[in-house]
Amino acid sequence: MAADSLKLIAYGKVLDKDDSTAAEYSIKENDFIVAMVQKKKPEPKAPKAEEVKKEEAPATTATNPPAAT
Repeated sequence: MAADSLKLIAYGKVLDKDDSTAAEYSIKENDFIVAMVQKKKPEPKAPKAEEVKKEEAPATTATNPPAAT
């Protein structure tokens, strides 16, 4: 488990300063602390091959037929 995915909560506040001590947060023996693990955000999905082909296809434009003389 990566340390950056762990959140500690005491007194309704997230303990987010890594260099602070429990005493600096006024945490005493028998105080209640919540340890929470955040899920990783899902990676963006790569486009399917069909979607890539559609995007790469050049747009076709209608042309007017030559005028009859």
